[in-house]
Amino acid sequence: MSMFFPGNAKLIGIAAQVDKDTPAASPTLYFEVTNYTKDPVRTQAPLNETDRSAQQGANHVTAITPGCGFDCYGRPGYMSTISEALLWDSDADITNGIDTAVPSQVPVYWTIWEIEPGLYTDRYDGCVGVSGTFTAQDEGETELKVTGLTFIALGFTAHVTEPVSLPDPNDEMPFIFAEVTVNYDSNHLGTTSAFTVNVNRNAKRITGDNGFQSLDVSAGKLQVDGTITRYVETDGTKRAVDTGTAGGTTPTTTIFDESLEILFDRVAESKSFSITSMAVAYPTREQAINLDGSPLAEVLGFATQPQADAADNITLVSEA
Repeated sequence: MSMFFPGNAKLIGIAAQVDKDTPAASPTLYFEVTNYTKDPVRTQAPLNETDRSAQQGANHVTAITPGCGFDCYGRPGYMSTISEALLWDSDADITNGIDTAVPSQVPVYWTIWEIEPGLYTDRYDGCVGVSGTFTAQDEGETELKVTGLTFIALGFTAHVTEPVSLPDPNDEMPFIFAEVTVNYDSNHLGTTSAFTVNVNRNAKRITGDNGFQSLDVSAGKLQVDGTITRYVETDGTKRAVDTGTAGGTTPTTTIFDESLEILFDRVAESKSFSITSMAVAYPTREQAINLDGSPLAEVLGFATQPQADAADNITLVSEA
């Protein structure tokens, strides 16, 4: 009788490396993920020359370009690793269980295991997190989600030994919207209904004359942007977007900005996660025409403003 393997969502193991070139021995954390994607390990393309054949050219391998990406719920136990993977610098307060991540231009390297239990385990070495999105809303599925979490890998090894003692299904509850407080310029308005925060390192693979192995991942310019949706109580933000100040009446050259803090706090369990930016500007404001009489809502596009120290652009703080 044939043996078949269940095709469930992926199980991903991850561990920090001591340096760029030394894979970790075993996972220190497991992600249960959805929407798992991976780049082709080998780049293949047909040869382009023309000859007497009526057939297309033969395929050949030109490079390796391993990498992977996935979505996951914003579970408290995940957030410290995700934060460090995206911002590349982390200061852990072991005593209090608080981990503060800030932007750095020096990557943190990870080993990632793609595990199909009982079938195969592939290992991605020298992985660098390059982009990801935090999102949540007040209706429907209100869990905090991390989507498009993407890694570039320097190396790849197929069919490594499956990690021993794979974890039981994770029943830790993700953060939910009922646990969030969104502060604008340190003020909690109580009107935010959804948010999306994108973090993109604009990084690229560096191959160099390094054989069949990528040399490194190079950081580009840090990009932090997204959208905030909130119910409208005053026209202050509209005027700020249109004129430059919350009390303005005519357009000026002033760019309105303010601090933004998104804080999930599970007080009873001493677990929290926050996204803080010192200054966000709102280039756009849109509102829907509501024919059903529902409350007026504004969708604010935002982007962080450059800071004297890049580390002040965005801070991710995890407590678990």
